Amino acid sequence: MSVLLIIKLKKIIYGGDNIGRGLNFLFDVKGQTTQIKARISAGRHKSFNKILFQETFGEDSVSLPISVAITEEDIVFDDTGSRSSRFNVQLQETEPQTHSFNANVVASGGDRGKTATFTFIMEADISALKVDILQPSPDENHTYAAQSDYNSTGPIAFKAKVAGVNYTGSIDWDIKLEYQTDGGGPYEKIYQFASPNNQAVNRTFISEGGRLIVKASAAVNGAPCSSEITNFITGVGIPNATITRRLRGLYTPPAGGMAGLLTGIAMQESSYRQFFNEYTKYGLTARWPVENISTTPPKGTYIGMMQVPVAMDTAWDWLINTQTGANIFAEKLARATAEVANLQRTHPGLPNLTGIQLENYALGLYGGYNKYYTPVQAGEQWQWQTTTDQKLLDYVSSIRKNIR
Repeated sequence: MSVLLIIKLKKIIYGGDNIGRGLNFLFDVKGQTTQIKARISAGRHKSFNKILFQETFGEDSVSLPISVAITEEDIVFDDTGSRSSRFNVQLQETEPQTHSFNANVVASGGDRGKTATFTFIMEADISALKVDILQPSPDENHTYAAQSDYNSTGPIAFKAKVAGVNYTGSIDWDIKLEYQTDGGGPYEKIYQFASPNNQAVNRTFISEGGRLIVKASAAVNGAPCSSEITNFITGVGIPNATITRRLRGLYTPPAGGMAGLLTGIAMQESSYRQFFNEYTKYGLTARWPVENISTTPPKGTYIGMMQVPVAMDTAWDWLINTQTGANIFAEKLARATAEVANLQRTHPGLPNLTGIQLENYALGLYGGYNKYYTPVQAGEQWQWQTTTDQKLLDYVSSIRKNIR
């Protein structure tokens, strides 16, 4: 931990013989010099609160060299003296520490032979240098709740202040956003930016979420100091009507196909949810992206409303997730069409599939199953035979029953 050390002159005691009152003291504390002129009578003392030295340190202790040169300004001949000392300061102590030493001045003018003794009392004040993160608060959870597209946070204010010193520099922010499913990741993003000391800057996080590790740092007189907190970004429930409107707009069925087929996929894959409110991650129970729960493929391999391959954006942006799901189904439909055409070339007379049948074929591919239809020969005629895989039949049937 870095600390700011301030050495102050607290008192000068004038003892011994009287050599005059016009005194000049030149202090040097570890190379920092300060001149003090004062009128002090012999046998008296004078109080000060004068800073002689300040510097930041990261050690546990420091030994500061201190010297003073004294001049009693005389009309005819100045009397001078000097002395050195060391101030050993324990930097882990919070209470002020004091140090005193003496310096003699031997008169050389008309009062030759007289000796004055000056005692200097100094104080070491130690304050921990730290960066106080004022915004956001520790363990704060930022949800998508207030955002119309349900895929971003609102503006999050980042504000920090260096404590213990008058600091005019900037605060450096290092933000790590990480998200990990039960079976994969972590998926990470790093953000770095700066803000003026004790002033806020806003950041909005779009298409991403998880645990935010927030670190604020500063360098004060070359000494680094920092602090760190944890925040979270979590999802929100999305209205069913909003989901339905989008999914129906993302799919144009082939001739004879079924409009709204993507709504059935979303119901089958995620129960119409991008986020599920009973997951606990990083110790926080909140709305986290819906993960596939099977062990083959591993848990967390597929994500969100349409259960597409996991990535930061498909996990946290339902618009990207549904578009990705629509694109994947379009690919499966194109693949089904191509496979049917190939089978027809190798099986003369094999009839065309209807729009519904092509969709069933593509739905099986979307769900990771084998072919929904295969050619079989009845006499001299090739026909399509529906799969006997009950899981595949149930999967496609469930999708069609849940179309909205």
